[in-house]
Amino acid sequence: AKVAWGDEPAVAVGEAIEGMHRSRNMADAALLMAVRSFSARGEHRADGHVNVAAYLQHVCHLKKRQALRLARLSRFLDHQPVLEEAMAEGRISLDHLELFADLHRERFADAWTEAYPLLVDYATVARFEDLARQAQRFADDLAPKDADERFEDQVEGRRFAKATSIDGFGWLQGWLDPITYAI
Repeated sequence: AKVAWGDEPAVAVGEAIEGMHRSRNMADAALLMAVRSFSARGEHRADGHVNVAAYLQHVCHLKKRQALRLARLSRFLDHQPVLEEAMAEGRISLDHLELFADLHRERFADAWTEAYPLLVDYATVARFEDLARQAQRFADDLAPKDADERFEDQVEGRRFAKATSIDGFGWLQGWLDPITYAI
């Protein structure tokens, strides 16, 4: 490493590192978009894979965890144009995208949509840990504040589904508040 970069001034080496990192982010964005397209078309099934993560694991020789991460982030990125643009420009990395995907809650999608441009701008000047703290604070501010509000959110989140099998058996799945459950 000393020989390969030894003739270059330190400033040039630092700029090269930044450029390579930005290029890596851009390549990761292209990979996620390709995974998303491949999954949406169901191409993985043609090779006998049940999902795109299994395909990535087999064909790209990835660890299962890495393949699942790429599949999950490609689905998340599909609904976040601001983040997709930032990744395509190399401004944020897979780690940033994963942070946002972990904190994002669909019921607060409008608030997150407004916050993403600000968070992306902050990500370009802040350390990752500082961004993670700010994003967590934002997510915490969106969360219910007291027990009554949490209970109301749970009541509003009630759902119940039923399905019948071919031979007439029934399958039930649901999430109910305690009173409705008792009834």
